[in-house]
Amino acid sequence: MNTRVLTPQQLVAETAKLLQSRAPAVGKKAGPEATLEVVVELLYRQRSYFWVGIYVVAGDRLVQQSFRGPKPLWHAFAAGQANVGTVWQSGKMKVVPDISKDQNYCKFFGEVKSEIIVPIKRAGRVVGVIDVESDRRNAFAYADQVLLRRAAMQLARFFTADGRLLLRKLREAVSNHRVTEAANQQKLQPASERPEPARRAAGAAPRA
Repeated sequence: MNTRVLTPQQLVAETAKLLQSRAPAVGKKAGPEATLEVVVELLYRQRSYFWVGIYVVAGDRLVQQSFRGPKPLWHAFAAGQANVGTVWQSGKMKVVPDISKDQNYCKFFGEVKSEIIVPIKRAGRVVGVIDVESDRRNAFAYADQVLLRRAAMQLARFFTADGRLLLRKLREAVSNHRVTEAANQQKLQPASERPEPARRAAGAAPRA
């Protein structure tokens, strides 16, 4: 990856190039996952952001896929929950110049002073968000807003092409987790409180 400092316009072009190519494996991740890792790394280093994350919609949750910066406490949000969930629900970019004045901010890190969240839309539907946080107030100038909007547009195209498999895998993983979670909860219930299985065998009559 090029280590020279890029202008926002050059960074947009570089991000597009990365999303159109197949990134080499990053750690244990390969394919679309590795591509997203390289993209967040580029944005994180080039713009000196405190934290950068890409969340994707998987069922009824917005799940963290890739990030750079300190490890956050939460990895998934419901629609309308915190700022990332609010942007998922509204489909509109949100800029928070001072998080101390924003009651909806989910405080991960004490260093954070401002935040911007940009929706990733495919065919008018939000499929993910880019969440960026800074340790400076009023950190996200117009250039950052344009940059992240264009990056979101590029990510939307990516999720229509190579990233489709990643979205499908995440939806299946969340769905399987729900099934396993429900099964475990049922095992913990007393037998008397468990729902009686439906009798579907032909000719089976309910007991009196």
